[in-house]
Amino acid sequence: MQPKTYEDERCQMRAESPKPGVLCSVVSGYATMRCVEMLMKAFDEVARESPGERIDAFHDWEGVRGYAAGVMERYTEWSKLHRDRVHKIHVLVSSRMVAMAISVARLALPYLVGFSDRTEFEKVRFHRSGWLGPSRKGHA
Repeated sequence: MQPKTYEDERCQMRAESPKPGVLCSVVSGYATMRCVEMLMKAFDEVARESPGERIDAFHDWEGVRGYAAGVMERYTEWSKLHRDRVHKIHVLVSSRMVAMAISVARLALPYLVGFSDRTEFEKVRFHRSGWLGPSRKGHA
């Protein structure tokens, strides 16, 4: 998958696949519905390019301060429909509100793993993907 970027007045997103079966993203700002839908499309592309593999997703959402109404519900419902293609979804957060939403979503998505420690998140991401992460240039 070629790297994907999306930006609107509230949200910046970059997603890429450093190797088959792995999706890595960085999202910052306020997660809008369109931003999350672009992320879901990136997952679908990685899944198409990795037939038979269960996908590991690594979402660096440390810079996400909030999200639009309906975003977490939409992402949770979409994730449930794709559960047969997911191995783990790892999410790094710093916002208490986003961390609470991740905790609630874990009730429906047991493969969702939340992180608040960047070092631990990056260690797990590197172990699975060999990816150190994107350049921070252009990301808030």
